[in-house]
Amino acid sequence: LNTLSDTLRDMEQTKSDVIEQNGVKRPKSNSITGIAWTSFDNMRKDGTEFKIIFDKLKDNGMNPSTIRTQFAHWRKFNGISK
Repeated sequence: LNTLSDTLRDMEQTKSDVIEQNGVKRPKSNSITGIAWTSFDNMRKDGTEFKIIFDKLKDNGMNPSTIRTQFAHWRKFNGISK
């Protein structure tokens, strides 16, 4: 069992792993939104169109509204304007 101090230490380490840029915090890579962000990162590197990434994420069960919202957050995080 974890002691309270172990739990607090783990929480502090997790907080320090959070990256914040342009007022937006990057989600953890193993979360659902983190998976979307990783897809957006790859899209940017590969030059893939958003529609293709959108369809793949949607086909894998992600809510379309979540995809659009996370894309907007990802763009703000990266300082990408329309």
